[in-house]
Amino acid sequence: MAKKTTPQSKNEFQQAMDEYAARFEFLETDAEKIHQTPDVYIGELGNKGYITMVREIIQNSFDIIAKSFRDPSIKIKDPTINMVVDDAKNEVLIEDHASGIPFGMLEQIFGSTHSSSNYNKREGDYDAGKNGCGSTVVNCLSEYFIVESYVAGVGGRRVEFKEGIPTKPEHAIPNKDGKQGTSIRFRPSKKYMGEIDVPWQIVFELIKDIVPLTAIGTTVIFTGIEKGKKPQTFVIENKDGIRVFLSSFINNAMIKEIPICVDNGVMKVEALFTYSGSMEDEQVKSFCNTSPTVDHGTHVDGTIDGICKWFKDYMNKIWLPANRSKLVVVDRDIKQGLKIVISAYLIKATYKGQAKDQLTTPEMRKFCREAMYAGLEEWSKVNTADLKKLCDFFKDMANLRLNQEKSAAKVTAKYEKSSLNKGLPKKFVPANNKKHL
Repeated sequence: MAKKTTPQSKNEFQQAMDEYAARFEFLETDAEKIHQTPDVYIGELGNKGYITMVREIIQNSFDIIAKSFRDPSIKIKDPTINMVVDDAKNEVLIEDHASGIPFGMLEQIFGSTHSSSNYNKREGDYDAGKNGCGSTVVNCLSEYFIVESYVAGVGGRRVEFKEGIPTKPEHAIPNKDGKQGTSIRFRPSKKYMGEIDVPWQIVFELIKDIVPLTAIGTTVIFTGIEKGKKPQTFVIENKDGIRVFLSSFINNAMIKEIPICVDNGVMKVEALFTYSGSMEDEQVKSFCNTSPTVDHGTHVDGTIDGICKWFKDYMNKIWLPANRSKLVVVDRDIKQGLKIVISAYLIKATYKGQAKDQLTTPEMRKFCREAMYAGLEEWSKVNTADLKKLCDFFKDMANLRLNQEKSAAKVTAKYEKSSLNKGLPKKFVPANNKKHL
């Protein structure tokens, strides 16, 4: 029989609930939320997190420069960004000559998450910024974060933060030199980011990777400062777009590079690829909205799918039958020796995390696949000599694959395992302890 609950035990239950309720804590400010779980907002901490912080800030400058080329209502002085990475101070300065930040809004834009002009994107607005959190997260994870905004002929405004909390509210500053644009200076907070040990050369390589993805003409004047050494300054200008990446892959390509670019105003993919003419795995360098994507995402998968499908269809349905060959070409044959650079753009991109290193937007896979298929259809009509070279190459790759598979099958058959012989050769007869007459 169940024991009845007494009033005293009810009080005990209420007391337990009250004690449990007392454990709850409600974080009110965005800074408190980010401080509680910084990895949720920035991805990895430490050195990788620092790289993400740098990228988040400079991509805002790249975005506004690109927008100005598409939208004449956005005024910029020039498409140049000054960047200083000071290893001695562990400090980063990024200064553009673009439109600046609206006066009276600096504290709100950089002190609150989900404040962004990207919520009202127009056709072709392929900005890296997505949810209006990036700069605020960097601010909250920085020992200090100083923003200055200038309008030529009008004046300037400045706000200073410490780990996301304003220490000097927005105030007017002089602009005697006619400056135009935004200046951001920050130092990562050891308290939240841990120890940072990234030499400026690593940041320089990151910027070199991003600039070819920006609007043609975009320039970064990069200065690296190492303790005890003279500052070094470099000029990085986007002259040739993603072609610079492909040339770093390969010196003597088998065919002339194949460019395919499709843009429907909502999604865009630009691919440039060639073949090395050797039996080796494909080599891919990919980006989405100017962010490097280190893992295969839907843009990479769709692009490779489209290339494989077109060449397989052509080889298996047209070229091989015309040459009276019974070979069947597969994806593996098409991927051998492939060297490709993929740069994708979306108005609404979804990623695996804030680091934006893996695109997950499902529609992008189909879009890229169809773009590659249509692009190769047109390319094949005017590049018949290169097409024939590739067909010969794919046939050779298919023959090599078949020979490897036959050799592997022979070895496997020789050492076929079973539960009885425990991995010994198939024809081995184990001793049975019986006397043989």
